[in-house]
Amino acid sequence: MKRWLFILLTVLVLAACNNNPKGLSDQQEDRAGRSFVANKDTGQDNTQSRGWQRGDQNPNFLNTDGGRVDYDGYIDKARETVNATDEFEAGSIWVNGNRLWVTAYKKGQMSRQERVDAEARLHKKLIKAVPRYEIEVQVKEDRS
Repeated sequence: MKRWLFILLTVLVLAACNNNPKGLSDQQEDRAGRSFVANKDTGQDNTQSRGWQRGDQNPNFLNTDGGRVDYDGYIDKARETVNATDEFEAGSIWVNGNRLWVTAYKKGQMSRQERVDAEARLHKKLIKAVPRYEIEVQVKEDRS
């Protein structure tokens, strides 16, 4: 008897807590009397695609629609610029955020000042070729 009374009391308490049997999705306005955005009649279907995909929202999501962000053009342009000089040969080039990291090789040995000057010359050329990124240049000696 005590068990049934306890179950009945629990059911009544849980039923009393539900003061909105229809749910929020059925309401036309909130408690202050303002209409919900989804209820405004704009003449357009609210379920239509908004021109973006899930992959465009967060760069950590995989792009499954084939419209991935493509850095290959910028990397190719930087590699082309480095190789266009007779002085340098392109090494590894990659993009990380808004930075373009470029490693170039120069034949022979260089002093510290020569390396700094070579990095500055190459940096100026790369800024003209790819102005979108902050460019980090590193010139290394090619001893082969």
